[in-house]
Amino acid sequence: HTVDATNFASGVYFYTVQSGDYRITKKLIVE
Repeated sequence: HTVDATNFASGVYFYTVQSGDYRITKKLIVE
């Protein structure tokens, strides 16, 4: 899975990565 930052406006985004019982929310800053 690839994220192309050009599709987003500048700002802060949150995304969740989940694999089985493992789950983490990360913050992505696009300038």
